[in-house]
Amino acid sequence: MTINNKLAIRPESIYVREAGRDYGEHISAPTQGIIKNHQLLGNVIRYQVDVKGCDITVDLLNRSSERLFDTGTPLELLFNLNELQQVS
Repeated sequence: MTINNKLAIRPESIYVREAGRDYGEHISAPTQGIIKNHQLLGNVIRYQVDVKGCDITVDLLNRSSERLFDTGTPLELLFNLNELQQVS
C-alpha cells in the first residue's frame, strides 16, 4: 500500500534561510533545494526550485540584486508550518 501525502503552501510562505536570523517555532527545519530558474516580476523574484525531485515555486521580495540567485544555486528552504494545507 502506497500513501501519497500532498501539501500545498503559498509561494510567499516559503523562506530562504538567512544566516544569523532567528525563526519562530512555526517555521520548519531547513530543506535543501537547487534553483532551476527564476523570473523577475517587478518587486518579486519567482524561483522554481527542485526539492527532492519536486518543483516548488518560491517568491521573494526583490529588495536588491543580492537576492537574485543563479540557476544551480543550492538553497536552504524554510516553510511556515501554519500555512501548510493538506490536499487530496
